[in-house]
Amino acid sequence: MTLEAKVVALRRHVIQRVAAGVPVSQACREAGLSRAWFYVLKRRYLRYGDAGLHPRPRRPVRWGQQSSPALEHAVLAYALLWPTAGPQRISDQLRRPEHGRR
Repeated sequence: MTLEAKVVALRRHVIQRVAAGVPVSQACREAGLSRAWFYVLKRRYLRYGDAGLHPRPRRPVRWGQQSSPALEHAVLAYALLWPTAGPQRISDQLRRPEHGRR
């Protein structure tokens, strides 16, 4: 049995125990889960069935596209010139008209 299968089986077991009448606190304590996590799993299970009990990938989601090399160069140049500037200040400064970006 793979690790993923064991995780799914444990999660299913806890949900089934609670459905059988065992108090949530007791079932979670026996399985080593928090009550908050149980309710997240229960919501996923009700919405997606067994597929909702599978662990989700932990890699980051890429929302946008990669910035242009010119913008990357401008950000790095500004960060090296002003090392104490944070991301918001760098963004604000690069949006000013003298930098030609909007």
